[in-house]
Amino acid sequence: MRLDGLGLFVDDMAKMIRFYKDVLGFEIKDEENTSNVYLVKDGTLFLLYGRNDFAKMTNQRYEYIKGLNDHLCLNRNLNLGDREPAILLIRKEI
Repeated sequence: MRLDGLGLFVDDMAKMIRFYKDVLGFEIKDEENTSNVYLVKDGTLFLLYGRNDFAKMTNQRYEYIKGLNDHLCLNRNLNLGDREPAILLIRKEI
């Protein structure tokens, strides 16, 4: 299975950028918007969203458990025109 994209909520954007870039070797794809940072590694897109910025962007209030990391989404290259086969495939792989 190949993962096309992953989105993560982060509290400290600068710290997470340093970790993914300097420690794990990710490249910054787009640095224009500091509330959402796009990183790429081996063709996989990682999107980092500042938790507070994401809440402002969506006009929603989110509750997070302190110390627990949340994820936004996983993206696998699937044709979701008919969702049932995709759902069955995802359940099989989990």
